[in-house]
Amino acid sequence: MSNYSGVLELSPKPRTYKTFKYDASPFFFYIDVLPLDVSQYDIPHHVEMLESVQSSPIMPLPLRVDRVFNGKSTILIRPREPVSFSIDEYLAVIDPQQFIQSGITKLLYFTEVRASREFVSSLTLENAREWWNSTKNLYGKLRSLEEDFVAFLKAYLHIMVKAKVNNEDLISAATKYCELIRDVCNQRIQEKYIIVEMKEKEKLVDLYEMKEGKVFEQRFRRTKREILNPTFVDIE
Repeated sequence: MSNYSGVLELSPKPRTYKTFKYDASPFFFYIDVLPLDVSQYDIPHHVEMLESVQSSPIMPLPLRVDRVFNGKSTILIRPREPVSFSIDEYLAVIDPQQFIQSGITKLLYFTEVRASREFVSSLTLENAREWWNSTKNLYGKLRSLEEDFVAFLKAYLHIMVKAKVNNEDLISAATKYCELIRDVCNQRIQEKYIIVEMKEKEKLVDLYEMKEGKVFEQRFRRTKREILNPTFVDIE
């Protein structure tokens, strides 16, 4: 290396994710029907962590490991009222505290795994606490996304839980459940706008905008085309 002294400089690889100041980073937890596949992980510690939450179907959407690892706030979308659904003579109710607790555990574990892979670094207890303390009391008041979130949960109760109670085909039920979530997402994208609450008034805002970006349509070959970019929400 002495022959390259003054010519070659080695900069340390950044050990944080790139985030944006005015990104509210909204996310919520949904109930997945596909079991977590741990076969793609080869580090014993990672496998052990993910296997411990493998039975939980609750998944963060989107997976905001960047904000958690950096200790930055996010907006956790949650229902304004308890989510329940009548199934014959039964009443299926989602326990919000247990639901969110299970989701947060999985999000923290995925953050540890992703960060360890990308930065060869672990999620610090300080950053995890900083993320949660700055997130737990934030309410985004993103009414349209709250409605979608509740629709997902009610769909799971109405389709999956009902099928389980009535001993119906769970694979058919899971397919129907996924199709319903797809339809809700497609409708929201087509509408493009969402309702948010600002200063106690409802307002229509853009959900996303189209920008030119580079994508990998073929292996090792990038092409330019318009891609969907979520609109940043200023919460500061």
